[in-house]
Amino acid sequence: MFAYDFHTHILPGMDDGAADVSTAVAMIRKLQEQGVEHIVLTPHYYAENESVEEFLERREEAYARLMAAPEAESFPPLLLGAEVRLHRGMSERPELQKLCVQGTRLLLLEFPYLRHADWMLQEVENITYQLQVVPMLAHIDRFLTWGHMTEKQAQRVLDFEDAIVQINNEAVLERHSRKFVKKLLKEEYLFVFGSDTHNLKDRAPNFDAVADFLRKYDYEEPELFD
Repeated sequence: MFAYDFHTHILPGMDDGAADVSTAVAMIRKLQEQGVEHIVLTPHYYAENESVEEFLERREEAYARLMAAPEAESFPPLLLGAEVRLHRGMSERPELQKLCVQGTRLLLLEFPYLRHADWMLQEVENITYQLQVVPMLAHIDRFLTWGHMTEKQAQRVLDFEDAIVQINNEAVLERHSRKFVKKLLKEEYLFVFGSDTHNLKDRAPNFDAVADFLRKYDYEEPELFD
């Protein structure tokens, strides 16, 4: 049912995701068992902590450790990317294009954990047109249900048609966020699911829950790759 998991923290030792290679391998196996065919590796990128080049170097080292695992030959296709925390002036940094999902212009962007403000969506629009990327906006459901974003603000985000919304799988498990997902389905918004998996315990791969939920709906994962 799911060609892609667009949001994961599997690369070992990169962020608050998989701590080691064995955990990363187990997470990949779990996603395979749940029918995911391609996995996008999106470790956190915070511009205030390191340069893009430093991040890419760390990412390459983590990826090499993962691919050195004996199980690597049976992995599904893995695509390198990043989850990029939005900040003011980000659209003035053309090097951020290097953080797009491998082979695409998709850039996974995360709003800051602050009360939503007008500058945030304006910055997304600037990034879209100045950097010539397609923003994928991470877990909008979370910002709505956690109170960082009002329903009116969430609607403004949805109305920006040059962006793609990414919904965390867990959104189908809670009443308020499930209502939001149903709205997206009913009104036929362009959106994708992502596990946002960090480990095998409290944030384990969870596409099985989404598959159960979607059996009642006519959802088709959008084709985002040429």
